[in-house]
Amino acid sequence: TCRSVLAARSTIHRVADLGRDPRAGFEATTYPLALVVSRRLPPPGHAVTLGLGDDAPVQPQSLWRDVPAWMTAPAEVQRIAARLGREHPRLIEQVSPQLGIKTGANLAFLDPPEELRDWCRPAVRGRDVRPFRASAGALLLWPADDRGVPWVRLPVPVARHLAEHIARLQRRADQHGGPWWQLFRTRASTAAHRVVWRDLARELQASLLPDPRVVPLNSCYVAAVSSAAIAESLVAWLNSGPIRALARLSAEPAAGGCSRFAGRAIGNLPLPAAVLGHPVLAAFTHAAADHDVQSALDDCATELLELSDGERDVLIG
Repeated sequence: TCRSVLAARSTIHRVADLGRDPRAGFEATTYPLALVVSRRLPPPGHAVTLGLGDDAPVQPQSLWRDVPAWMTAPAEVQRIAARLGREHPRLIEQVSPQLGIKTGANLAFLDPPEELRDWCRPAVRGRDVRPFRASAGALLLWPADDRGVPWVRLPVPVARHLAEHIARLQRRADQHGGPWWQLFRTRASTAAHRVVWRDLARELQASLLPDPRVVPLNSCYVAAVSSAAIAESLVAWLNSGPIRALARLSAEPAAGGCSRFAGRAIGNLPLPAAVLGHPVLAAFTHAAADHDVQSALDDCATELLELSDGERDVLIG
């Protein structure tokens, strides 16, 4: 709301990302921004300077009217992204991204003692996801049925372990009714056909989760879909160069040159009607285990998005 009002009713002179400026250093992880604004309507054709220096690039303020985020990529890139947004459905219209399973108390549930292994499921964290593949790097204590509905009674060893954490479990923010040992956001995470991607990464990285016992934790996002073919094609789509570039444009900044590929950023990506279940895209996901498919995948995504070769080069660049 603040950005929308500023873009529509104020003259924005400068917007400078100071996240890498040593003069704006803090001991905490922060993302400082310099903003210079006048309380008057912008003159026709007004351009915003994207930095503090005299040689900083500029862009028309009009590009920031009626958009969910302020993009600072070159104007040509923003025009391409805006056109794709107008011409294709958004991913959120067909797929529902959700965070993975939340425990609210990792100390109680993650990598419990060895004697509880029989009541655990393999779990995937964000760091365990790579393009086209994910490997479970943790064990999650699972006091629930196959779909995550909590058990009515706990096995004695599980009850003994969790009893040590009962006060913390009862105070969890999501604990509104239900057994105090329950896990949260389990439904999509236990679906038959799932696509996962890292919340925090330098580029969008997506994978299948074909093993029904493996579950994603909340450092991942997960999308449950209706078939294996749809999951395979969606994984390839999210790993394509043009889509990765579009995702990076709207993702929130994070430390170390990374971005947060949250549900809103991914949900706003273009998803042409032909993508879900597309046999060629699905074949790329199968082939990626043994072959470098990136160039051919990028060509396919370029065609489905109806990009020119020049537009693809500008976007990925």
